[in-house]
Amino acid sequence: MYNLIASYNDLKVHELMKNASIIRHKAKILAAIRNAQKFIQIQ
Repeated sequence: MYNLIASYNDLKVHELMKNASIIRHKAKILAAIRNAQKFIQIQ
């Protein structure tokens, strides 16, 4: 799951920003992606 989120790019972020069923706050989306990337690094 973390690998999938860590691989999200700008296109995926844009897609998520259009999704009405989630919290669409760009900073939160980017933070989730960065957190997944960091988690993989320290694993």
